[in-house]
Formats: sequence, structure tokens, C-alpha cells
Amino acid sequence: MIEELQTFREFRDEYLLANQLGQAFADSYYSVSLPINTIIIDHPSLKPMVRVVVLPAVDISTLVVNTTVSEKMGIGGLFVLASAAVAIWVMRQRGRGPEYT
Repeated sequence: MIEELQTFREFRDEYLLANQLGQAFADSYYSVSLPINTIIIDHPSLKPMVRVVVLPAVDISTLVVNTTVSEKMGIGGLFVLASAAVAIWVMRQRGRGPEYT
């Protein structure tokens, strides 16, 4: 996972450490990561589970680090549209929204 670690470092340096909220998040992460890392070292069977849990963070970091501003805007727009579609579907399923049938 060397490549993923480099991507995390780039994301940390370019996005997290560039603002106070990101710095606070990084500080919190570093304060809890050492004890968690110790547990993982003591229980190697947890490694595959941890990799699955961090996979979305790896994917998002890779996407953010390796895309242009216009690509990020397009992806954000698609995310907003998908979220709106899901919200409308949920409202219709609950019978609270307008019926469009």
C-alpha cells in the first residue's frame, strides 16, 4: 500500500494541513492512530478488515489529489444530482413527497 500512503500524504499536505479544520482533523487522527496501530500489530488478523474500512478514504483521496478543478466540479455536480434523486425516491417510498407517476 505504498502508493496509497503517498496519496494520503499528498491529500494531508495539500488539503488538510492547508486550513484549521483540516489541521484539527489531522491532529485528532494522529492522537488515536498510534493506539489503534498497536492493536493491529498485536492482532494481524485485523489487517484485512482495516484495509476494507480505509478503502473509501483511499479512493476519495486519490480522486481529490489526481483530478483537475473542473473534474472535481463535475463529480460534485453528479453527487448532488444522485443525492437529490435518492432523496426524492425515499420521500416517494415514505408517501410524504409528491407523486410523479
